[in-house]
Amino acid sequence: MSHGSATVGFEDYCPVLETTLRLLPQGCSVTLLADRGFEHGALIRWLQEHQWSWAIRAKSDLKITRSNGKTSAVADLLPPEGEAYLFREVTVLQDIQCLRGCKRSQKFFHF
Repeated sequence: MSHGSATVGFEDYCPVLETTLRLLPQGCSVTLLADRGFEHGALIRWLQEHQWSWAIRAKSDLKITRSNGKTSAVADLLPPEGEAYLFREVTVLQDIQCLRGCKRSQKFFHF
């Protein structure tokens, strides 16, 4: 697919996802890895609907809402060098839970 921008609209690449879905063996596990140009609520909702795991690099200005109800930009939550933070029950794009547990592996996938 040829596109003149780093950000491609969901409606532009949704047909590729639909074709991929039809071609994959039923019941296989899929994880979509994407750059920040694919930070679309419609994409993430589609992935959840089809039970695909996902990891999408977030823009630093992405607003997240933590379990305590506070909303912050990702850039404001970066830990000091050499440290890591884990925020559970985080919501992005108003209604998308971005930290999910996976029962079969006990690992977390995050946005």
